[in-house]
Amino acid sequence: MSGRAICAFTDAEEEKVGRTANVPFLLETELRRRGALFQGAADFQEKVVVSDRLLTGQNPNSARGLAEAVVQAISKNAGAAQSAASAAAAKQQKQTQAPHQAQQGSRSAVS
Repeated sequence: MSGRAICAFTDAEEEKVGRTANVPFLLETELRRRGALFQGAADFQEKVVVSDRLLTGQNPNSARGLAEAVVQAISKNAGAAQSAASAAAAKQQKQTQAPHQAQQGSRSAVS
């Protein structure tokens, strides 16, 4: 996580729900310790962070926004994959046609 923008349940949120004694570590503290570029919103507010292919939400209130970010990322990747596949197919078709056209050209020269 070092150097990655990320959000998660904050230490303050953990304290407010009374769970700090029930978890082995506080997530915000541990992420920061490991070099994450932690971003947090006000307690229990929606927060979504997209860092390349890593998508994170701060808390349950972020579920809808995170789901929308996931759909957007998948759509973007699907579009890029479709474009790449189309380009590869066009290249393959061109390569397949070139030898065929060359053969036709040599036949017409012989006739």
